[in-house]
Amino acid sequence: MLIGKALTRDEDDRLLRGRGTYVDDVNLPGAAHAAFVHSPHAHARIKSIDTRAAQSMPGVLSVLTDADWQADALGVLPVVHPVDFYDGRPMNEAPRPVFARDRVCYVGDNVACVIAETIFQAMDAAEAVVVDYEPLPALVDTGQALAQGAVVVHQQFGTNEAQEWRLGDKELTEHAIREAHHVTELTLISNRVAGAAIENRTYAGDYDCVTDRYTLYAAGQMPHWYRQWIARDALFIPEHKVRVIVPDVGGGFGPKAFFYMEMPVILWAAKRLRRPVRWVAQRSESFATDTHGRDHVTQAKMAFDRDGRVLALQVETTACLGAYHNPFAAGIACMFYPGTLTGPYQTPAAYVSVRGVYTNTAPVDAYRGSGRPEATFVNERLFENGARELGIDPLEMRRRNYIKATDYPFKTPLGRTWDSGNPRGLHDKLLQLTEYDGLRREQAVLREQGTRMGIGAAAFVETSGAGPSRRNAAMKHWSGGFETALIRVHSDAKVTVFTGSHSQGQGHDITFRQIAADTLGMALKDIDYVEGDTDRIPAGCGTWAWRSL
Repeated sequence: MLIGKALTRDEDDRLLRGRGTYVDDVNLPGAAHAAFVHSPHAHARIKSIDTRAAQSMPGVLSVLTDADWQADALGVLPVVHPVDFYDGRPMNEAPRPVFARDRVCYVGDNVACVIAETIFQAMDAAEAVVVDYEPLPALVDTGQALAQGAVVVHQQFGTNEAQEWRLGDKELTEHAIREAHHVTELTLISNRVAGAAIENRTYAGDYDCVTDRYTLYAAGQMPHWYRQWIARDALFIPEHKVRVIVPDVGGGFGPKAFFYMEMPVILWAAKRLRRPVRWVAQRSESFATDTHGRDHVTQAKMAFDRDGRVLALQVETTACLGAYHNPFAAGIACMFYPGTLTGPYQTPAAYVSVRGVYTNTAPVDAYRGSGRPEATFVNERLFENGARELGIDPLEMRRRNYIKATDYPFKTPLGRTWDSGNPRGLHDKLLQLTEYDGLRREQAVLREQGTRMGIGAAAFVETSGAGPSRRNAAMKHWSGGFETALIRVHSDAKVTVFTGSHSQGQGHDITFRQIAADTLGMALKDIDYVEGDTDRIPAGCGTWAWRSL
């Protein structure tokens, strides 16, 4: 049996020796280079764009703006997972444009694209594009997005509220809080974060005028979805006219999962110029233009009885979407976040309100847990504060509140059903492994000596994977929750494994070949592994939300 054994990862040899193939290693003969012009303002009106100086600079092949995009009647970046208001009103959708039109709405908003013979010529010419901005008041504080007199990011809605989602029983929760022995209350800020993968976002595009087909090489996580987005939402072409190849990827973590405007732009430019076009984000450019994560402002209450048992949880969260609605943002704020707020605890009553808002900041989407870390932060901070205020050991108070192993399946007051678990068993094992009582004694001794030693713990429930497909459809999510794998047996009795998933360093090659080797009774050396090519793999969802696991 190979499954479960710690084998040497075959892919590590080439990666550690610098022999990997990343998008920037892909050689496309005659490729031109793209550089983008981004807004330096959080909010401004675009009065004019003068590209004449840039057009005349050495090596410049083309300067593209929204006027060119609109002239070709092309699309916008899609909203994959809209979430309507709790009362059925449609969500105030503001999809992300490929190029800013009359206004820029955040620092980094895309204004123009320069194509030149070399990357340095493109970057120099991008600085020569003259944009006449009329600065406007900007809203950058999530907590003020719904305040009276706040700047409205998208005037057509008359408000910054994109949607509101409610879960739980408000009356039962408020009654429990009124009758409780003790209530702890906190204002919590889950700060905005930005990813920084070793490999920045990088794309290379080509167009074959003979077959009328586009090929995109992308540093990303979801090759089949890129193909669908490019064809259906941006370029309005048949899906079979697009091939997406994702080679080695230097880190994903969420920000590389999404559809960015650079993808369709370089393919569009490649067709216009009849030559390949490539783009590599600069580190500072990635920081401003990649999707960010988190950015919540939360008012939360937790009610307890005299023994520290939870009676109720009440949470009101303002969740930032940024300047535009990114593909999954509303679903993360309103589905992934609130459903896990009660964690592994027997919380009798709970009520949650989440209001998604627009601000003049970079769009927010999935990043390292997408909603669940924010939920755990709220729940665990309330537990920790409540325990200290009641004079109960924080770990002991958690233990008193865990769902018992005999109570599964357990339906939470927020509508989720946990099918199995044993939180108390895990808790007791943790105390045993860490020798918790000894740690507390050591802590007391050190504090007498003036040394502050902290001991922290947290308990959480992780939900992930995004499926099944029927549930996705019911939530207006236009993609299924499936994944694909294909085994091809060759005439020489060797095998190739194809999967729709994609690695960003998780070791898919050795892992999936281990499974295939044991299942088929074959040697690892006789099994090849292929991922990240939409022409070779019929369908897939890619890697995000623990899907590969």
